[in-house]
Amino acid sequence: DGFHAVNLWLGALLFVALWRFVLRQSGWLAAALCCGLLFLSPRVGVHALSNVKDFPQMVLFSLTLLAFHAAWRAGSRAGLLASGVLWGCALATKANALFLPGIALAVVVAGRLPERWSGVRGRWLSLAGAALLGPLTMVALWPWLWPDPVARYWRHLEYVSGQVFQVRSESLLAPSTALLGT
Repeated sequence: DGFHAVNLWLGALLFVALWRFVLRQSGWLAAALCCGLLFLSPRVGVHALSNVKDFPQMVLFSLTLLAFHAAWRAGSRAGLLASGVLWGCALATKANALFLPGIALAVVVAGRLPERWSGVRGRWLSLAGAALLGPLTMVALWPWLWPDPVARYWRHLEYVSGQVFQVRSESLLAPSTALLGT
């Protein structure tokens, strides 16, 4: 199937991005362990081979966080905007991406302001721009939303939140089992 090829390319992209990110932060041993443990995880391997949404979502979620972190630390307005576009790609893939702004906000609020942002008023405008670019990118990538983006995305969220009621209970995996299997 064609989606397997996409997952291989996405996996390679994440491997390179994660390797470079961890290498800069902590050295080659940490980069090797990080990438090795992630890509040798049984859940990641299974999703890469059989799941058309979860693996791309993991990649896009991770790339968004890596891009946001790098841009925030570097004081890059363009990087923050690019992370907003990546967030939109993740939103167009799966609703899990709705958690990304909370993570970014926690980094901004809980962490100390990088030196490159000191005295720069444009950082808030860049963050707002990234927050706007995410949903705009999602709508641009998802033609089903085009006729009425707000109503249709709301319908999608209702469907996703109600899936637990549409699946037989014996088919659902307990969260503790999912964590142990990861």
